[in-house]
Amino acid sequence: MFEKLKKYILFFLSDLKSLFFEMLPHGKVEKTVVAVSLFVYLPLAFCLGINTSFIYNTNILSDIYFNFDTSSYVKGLIESWHPIIGDPRHPFLTFITWPFSLFGKLLSLFFGIRAGFYVFLSLAGLMVACSNMYVYRYLSDIVRIGIKRSLLLTVFFCFFATNLTLSFTPESYPFSLFFLTFMMMTFSGNIRENKKISFFRIFVLGNVIAGITVTNIVKCFIPDLFSGLKITRVLKRSFAVGIFFLVVYFGLFKVVNVDVIGALSGYSNKFISADTYNEAFHTSKGNALFSYFFNAPVYWGTFTNIPMGKSDYPQLNIAYCSHFSDYILGGILLSLCACSVIMNRKNRLIFILLLSLFVDFFLTFIMNFGLFESFIYGGHWVFIIPMLLGWMYHGLKTGRQRVVFDVVMTVMFVALLINNACRMSQIFDFALKYYPV
Repeated sequence: MFEKLKKYILFFLSDLKSLFFEMLPHGKVEKTVVAVSLFVYLPLAFCLGINTSFIYNTNILSDIYFNFDTSSYVKGLIESWHPIIGDPRHPFLTFITWPFSLFGKLLSLFFGIRAGFYVFLSLAGLMVACSNMYVYRYLSDIVRIGIKRSLLLTVFFCFFATNLTLSFTPESYPFSLFFLTFMMMTFSGNIRENKKISFFRIFVLGNVIAGITVTNIVKCFIPDLFSGLKITRVLKRSFAVGIFFLVVYFGLFKVVNVDVIGALSGYSNKFISADTYNEAFHTSKGNALFSYFFNAPVYWGTFTNIPMGKSDYPQLNIAYCSHFSDYILGGILLSLCACSVIMNRKNRLIFILLLSLFVDFFLTFIMNFGLFESFIYGGHWVFIIPMLLGWMYHGLKTGRQRVVFDVVMTVMFVALLINNACRMSQIFDFALKYYPV
């Protein structure tokens, strides 16, 4: 019995070590991807963080931009010496980030509270930079479209509106983007090589990802459906991880005497009917889905600073698409993704991407959860776009077709860069005008 236990412990430690090293960049190209990403993200983040209170404002804890609660998160993370249990949507986030919280707390004792804020500002940029690297590894090692084309799609992804926003947003979403992209990359790699996905990895990543955002736990079970295991075994593995998570989840909140059901019911206002949306925001549900769910996470649309709800302070939000030009780039990108799915419809890795995307689509479009603010949930799925575009390359039959697609993606990247650079300058203008330090 002890020999068997020793064997399991050694396997656990070996797999944990392997998982950790997979998270690190491999080779010069991946290190360059991370370095260049940080070179783009950190100056933007620190310019906003040092010169304005746009990101971290001690007087306004939420909703200054795009309905993010950055000030509230930063305040909670750097003002306590121990993890705080309180948000049922992100139950383990403070445990996962606790080492960084401790470091930030120590710095804040000597250099002021904003020193701790800069730790999390840097961490958000690092999470997004590593996500870019995982997308590159997926494209080069799994789709296998070559270094240059993998870099083209990775740079395209690097300047998505979601990536730029999350790079200066110390909240739960950069962590979700990091772990979901890593999970998709490593599990897809196992399936591509016809290897089984270890239960240990599903267990660890499932609990971490669900601990950051509860609803994402479902996505950790999807790749196992295509791993070649019998469906009964897949269900048993998923059930075991799910039960463990629920026991720990409700146990933790029971210990701190938090009514989980009551706390979650407080978010019922996130579920909004189509009729209510039409009346309040003067656009259709379909246009809202395209504008906020698909288009805005890639190409920032028109900004508005009209306060939402009962707020009386300036807020930066995204307006829905209202002009033909707003639909062009997003429409082309959506069409390319659809073509990729059709061309690779027999590829099981495509179905993993689609089912993962469907989880967010179901919550947003069918359940109407946070439809008007679905831009902020881009961190849960936006990495799927460059992966689908990579499979588009894979599905093209001739070298000439791939060269034409190179041109298309280059033009799309230039358009993305110009659009999002202009919008980023508007964010700076708004922050400096309304929230200067």
